[in-house]
Amino acid sequence: MRICVFGAGAVGGNLAVRLALAGHQVSVLARGDALAAIRSGGLRVQAGDTVLEAPVRASGKADELGPQDLVIVAVKAHQLPGFAAQAPALLGPRTLVIFAQNGIPWWYPGHDLQALLDPGGTVERTVGRRRSVGAVVYSANARLAPGVIHNTSPQRNRLVLGAVEPASEARVGELRRMLTEAGIESPAEPDLRRAIWKKLIGNASVSVLSFLAERTSRETFDDPHLGPAGAIIAEELAAVARAEGLEVDAARAPPAPGHYSSMLQDARAGRPAETAALLDAPGAIARHRGIATPAFDLLCACPCPRRQGVPHRGRRRVMEARQGQPPHALKTRQPDVRSGFTTEARNPAGRYAELRARCPVALQQGSAGTGANRSAWLVTRYDDIVSAAGDPQTFGQSVRFAEQRRPPLESNPPEHHLWRQTLQPFFVTRAMAAIEPFTRSLARGLIEPLVHDGAGDAAHAIARPLPPQVLLRWMGQPPSDWEAVKQASEAAYFQGSPDPQDRARFAAGEEFLWDYARKVVAARQASPGDDPVSAMLAATARHPEITVRLIEGVVRLLLAAGHDSTTSAMGMCIEFVAANAALQTRLRAEPKLIPAAIEEMLRLRTPVLQMPRTVMADTCLAGRDLAEGDAVLLVYASGNLDETMFERASEFDLHRKLNRHLSFGSGIHRCLGNVLARQELRVVLEELLAATASFGPAAQAQHEFWHPNGIARLPLDFRRA
Repeated sequence: MRICVFGAGAVGGNLAVRLALAGHQVSVLARGDALAAIRSGGLRVQAGDTVLEAPVRASGKADELGPQDLVIVAVKAHQLPGFAAQAPALLGPRTLVIFAQNGIPWWYPGHDLQALLDPGGTVERTVGRRRSVGAVVYSANARLAPGVIHNTSPQRNRLVLGAVEPASEARVGELRRMLTEAGIESPAEPDLRRAIWKKLIGNASVSVLSFLAERTSRETFDDPHLGPAGAIIAEELAAVARAEGLEVDAARAPPAPGHYSSMLQDARAGRPAETAALLDAPGAIARHRGIATPAFDLLCACPCPRRQGVPHRGRRRVMEARQGQPPHALKTRQPDVRSGFTTEARNPAGRYAELRARCPVALQQGSAGTGANRSAWLVTRYDDIVSAAGDPQTFGQSVRFAEQRRPPLESNPPEHHLWRQTLQPFFVTRAMAAIEPFTRSLARGLIEPLVHDGAGDAAHAIARPLPPQVLLRWMGQPPSDWEAVKQASEAAYFQGSPDPQDRARFAAGEEFLWDYARKVVAARQASPGDDPVSAMLAATARHPEITVRLIEGVVRLLLAAGHDSTTSAMGMCIEFVAANAALQTRLRAEPKLIPAAIEEMLRLRTPVLQMPRTVMADTCLAGRDLAEGDAVLLVYASGNLDETMFERASEFDLHRKLNRHLSFGSGIHRCLGNVLARQELRVVLEELLAATASFGPAAQAQHEFWHPNGIARLPLDFRRA
């Protein structure tokens, strides 16, 4: 089927990629930076831990595409006149047009809403009702960068369709089947108006309020003041729907954590808000039906949603009640907790829980070991972490070495997008499948001596050597270099030590890794190959922002970050399974459960405890004033144990649903190599369980001094299968 998606934003981009992957001939009509990005780098969707890519033709002119079988209009309601101007070139005798907008649609029957929703009647005159299909979208998406979409609800992509005129219903049934085959739910709805009002209730009672408060939808829903206010608005709109002859429940499901409404996303990007369909039209219907909606009317009267975009820099969020009166600079504020309050604890879960309950954004005293006595804000609750991580304009990525950045970790939009766009092809499913045989062969070779001897140190024999060898193979380097690379990267943990020998070891390790990185880049300049370094060098011709010096920084980053946390995770997972005989038995009997077990172990024992950010503009988070330049630590290990996100958070649950843990981060800086790390963990556990009848602790494990979950020594007994 020839399908054109008009509007390559968050919703349109997600639909376009999924339909193209289902085998349809998909094109997108886009403009500006989105058009340029899709033409040069394609269209990508980050759906959970999966990256979806598909061939999609991009154009800025409809007459270049010609008549289509189906057109999906995925722009906001106030942008429909722009679609009407290009629509004739896309329409053939049997073309259907799906209108996927929030709020009351232009074709809504029984009321004269043309002046609000279709000024001048251009859409009805150009497209008409006969070929129009109404749609209600249930899919949470955000545009990370031009051509890059984050589908934050990969388990829930739903498009409820309804024919505007009954004569088209049979063909709409065909569209439902087509969408279902593409992995997009499309349940039948006898009266689409019911779905429209149900979605509208959520939009008005959560999304608009979240925009006004500049908070995530979940924060707004859970807020002790905004939540009840939203419930009142929902009841009022449900009454209007009932006056329309529709049975609509005012109950609302809690939104997914960490997602910002499309209205707030538009405002932050300087785009106008979609007020006519979400506020003006429902208000007109309520007045026509004689239904009093005082709370909703107050929302409509607020001037904020009608602003033509809200500059994001320097804004102040409406958060929870203030805890005291924090000043505007860290140096004038007495710390809430001492340095190392959480990281020095062997089992910091209790201290995390204390902070989440008492002081969720806590000022930690600085120390020489954390960077020139600099204090930092600890962000400990799940929603606050996701909120900050998803807002790089306010919480920018920190730079460790001022003289030499290490992208993509130490980069911010729009530059960050170029690095991910260049490196992403080396983490797609095809690339991972190509390296798995090497990983599996290596795992078997490391496991066999332990099983043969009946005992050994699994941390030293498996978790330490495997990840750096896989990384080097992935980079196109000799895996035999692994030990020198590992030793140098481990020296990084001596940074800030008062011991002169430790500082010398750190300096020597840094010198080795930078020298190795420069040699790798120089070798690829002389002889390019099919590897990530060669791809980055090739990109310098298209993107002047990508320089050889920065590519050296990327390689330097990979030489440590590409294996250190995986080593910690691997030792932790092996230790966890070794100590749990019942879990071993279950996973041997049902190996398909190994990935779920890994996710739960990663949540409980987070490999990367926290990550730094820098406040880019004065803001307020959880009632604390943060000033531009302040240091922030997003405490992933605490967010992973937050009971408001994970039921029975301290327990291991092999069948936990929607395990959206933070172990690989969140937002645009989510670990790019998470797919490779997960593959390594899965392959090692598969091979270890297959090679043994049982394995268990032979002595107490020893932990790394820098990490409560890092395993330095893991003595185990093994019994061959």
